[in-house]
Amino acid sequence: MRNNALSVELWYMVFEFVAAVPAGNRARRRRHPLLPLLLVCKGWKEIAAPLLFRRITISRSRALSLFAQNLPRRHLPAGPAANYIRHFTIHLTLEDASDFSDLMSILSQTQNLVSLTGLEGSFRELTVLAASCAKTLRSLDFSLAEGERLSDALHALKEFTSLRRLSFDAQEHAEPSEDVTEIPLLVAPELQYLSLTPPMGDDRTETLAYFSRCRFPSLTELHLGFLTEKAVSTLYDFLCYHGPQLERIGFGDFNSTLIPKNLLPHVQHIVFEANEWDNYDWPPAAWFPHFPPSASHVHLDTVSEDLPEQYSSFFEEVLQNRATVHVKFLHFDDPFFSWDRLYRDHPEYAGHWVKIALELKEQAGITVLDKDGFMWTRAPPE
Repeated sequence: MRNNALSVELWYMVFEFVAAVPAGNRARRRRHPLLPLLLVCKGWKEIAAPLLFRRITISRSRALSLFAQNLPRRHLPAGPAANYIRHFTIHLTLEDASDFSDLMSILSQTQNLVSLTGLEGSFRELTVLAASCAKTLRSLDFSLAEGERLSDALHALKEFTSLRRLSFDAQEHAEPSEDVTEIPLLVAPELQYLSLTPPMGDDRTETLAYFSRCRFPSLTELHLGFLTEKAVSTLYDFLCYHGPQLERIGFGDFNSTLIPKNLLPHVQHIVFEANEWDNYDWPPAAWFPHFPPSASHVHLDTVSEDLPEQYSSFFEEVLQNRATVHVKFLHFDDPFFSWDRLYRDHPEYAGHWVKIALELKEQAGITVLDKDGFMWTRAPPE
C-alpha cells in the first residue's frame, strides 16, 4: 500500500494507536514504539515526531537535566518541539537547585501543556507555569515543597482558571500557620475534581480555610487527605454549597463518624485512598452505615492480589453485617488488580478471589469489580 493511500489525519490516528503501547511492553523494548516509524519516510516522520513529545515522563535527575538541555534545540517542521508537549509527568524528588532550574526551564517552554502530574515545588514553579500555559492547563497535581510558604503558592494558584482537575498537597508544609483570608480566590468554573491534603496536625487548617471560600459550580468529585472534626467544621460552608452536586468523595485518614452524610445527598462513590492502614487492612464494615444512603459504590485503592487471606476478616464482617451494608458494588481499583491478570499470572490466587466475589454476590448482593470495571466473569456488570 502506498503511503498516500490514507490521509494525513488517518495516518495520525494510526500512529496514535502505535504510541499507546502499554507501558510494560514499552519498558521491555526500552524504546518508544514510534521511533522506527521516523525512519520510513519524510512524511511519516512529520506525522510521528510531534507524537514523540506529546507525553513526557521524567523519573531520573539525569534525564531531567538532558531533557532541559536538549528541548530548546528540538525543532519540528511546524515549530519548537516544546509546543507539542501536552502531558508532563514527574516521578522524581527534586534534590538540588539544578533540578529546580532544569524543571523551570522546561515549564517555561510548554505553552500548550494540558496536564502536569507530580510537580513538587513552590510559588516559583507555579508562576513560571502560569506564564507559559495557564490558559491551556486542564489538570494540575502540585505538592508544596518542605520549607516553602503556603500563602505564596496559593497566590500563584489563582492564575489557573481553566483547570478541570486540581490536586493540592501541603502535607509537608511545616512552617508556622499563615493568614490566608486576604489571598485572592481561585476562580475555576470548569473544575470538576479537587483533591486536598492539608498540613498534618489538627490545628493546621489554612489550606482548607482557603478552599472553603472557593466556589466551583462544576465540582462533582472531592478527595480529602485527612478528615478531622476541625476539618469538617472548616469546610462546612464549602460542603453546604458543593455537597448536593458531589457524586464521588474520597478519604485518606479519617474517622467514619465524621462523614457529613447529611451534606452529601447524591454521593454515589466512596473512595478509600490510604496506601497503609494503621490497625486494619480495609475500612471495617461497621463504617458502612455512616456512608450517605445514596452511596452504592465503595472503591478500595490498595489491594494485594497475592494475599487474599489477609482480607478474610473484612469479607466475613461484611457478610455478618449485610443488613446494614447498602452498597451494591465493591471496586478493587488497585492498578495491579485485574481478573485477566489474575487468571494469566496468578492462577493460584484466582480461585480464592472468585470464591470471595461469588459469596458477596450471593449472600450480600455486592458485585466485586476489578480496576477495569469487570466482574470475575470478565464481563461488565449488568
